[in-house]
Amino acid sequence: MKTFSKFPEDLDLNDFTEDVLALVPDLEDHGAVRREAREKLIDLGPDILPQMYKLLELENSQLRWEAAQVIKFIASEESIPILITLLNDVDFDIRRIASNALIMIGRSCLIPLCEHISGNYDEVNVRDCAHYVLTELLTKKEHDENIDLLYALSNFRRSGEAIPHLAYELREKLIDSPDK
Repeated sequence: MKTFSKFPEDLDLNDFTEDVLALVPDLEDHGAVRREAREKLIDLGPDILPQMYKLLELENSQLRWEAAQVIKFIASEESIPILITLLNDVDFDIRRIASNALIMIGRSCLIPLCEHISGNYDEVNVRDCAHYVLTELLTKKEHDENIDLLYALSNFRRSGEAIPHLAYELREKLIDSPDK
């Protein structure tokens, strides 16, 4: 196995395959090198997702950003739970990447997102990101039928006590919908 001079101290090399380890240092390099490494990771496909989840646990913001981008472009439904937890990440860029990843994955994220909203409605970041994702993925009719939920998610001046109930109602409609 090739040895590298630059690895974050909090990275356990045993959690990674050689092909991924070979690319990790390049994720911290300049733009073109970093982009090429990211594209190679994306080409490795869904099998590397658990390794990308490990990179998200690091303190290194550049590696976290790159891991989130790889997860976004692989766009696997397997990532939905991880992406939903990232909606409350401390880093705005990570939250936005997670939101866009959910949008790329599509409507299959809506039911788990509604379930998450119900239990985390008091988190401003979750509300903001959930509003963005729902606005992008709901049909016009669904949007109109759930305007109270969308308004509650976007109105940070109010406590949002109605959000769990409204999110649950949307979840139930989605479960019964043929368009899931």
